[in-house]
Amino acid sequence: MTFKNQCLIEPKDITAIEIQCSECQYRSIRTVETWSQDSGSCANCGQMWFIQYSSDLGNLKTLVLSLRAISELANKGNKAPFTVRLEINCPDSTVRP
Repeated sequence: MTFKNQCLIEPKDITAIEIQCSECQYRSIRTVETWSQDSGSCANCGQMWFIQYSSDLGNLKTLVLSLRAISELANKGNKAPFTVRLEINCPDSTVRP
């Protein structure tokens, strides 16, 4: 017999995005609802997080806006004919909520 643990979350379960500076370890946390592309550099040490003119910051913005849109769709009384779930690495199975 084989068992497989699978851990899934829905986009609406993601409530915030955290960016941590690799230079000074400063953490910036923005909710998915209020995030805008204001995180181009560390507010603590000024370290630039994205290469100028690269699409990296735009990709992050697209991710956040997509999470927001998919969550709003799910919150409209589940009128969508599908459910989106993301598989994540399962936490240690000895820890139970």
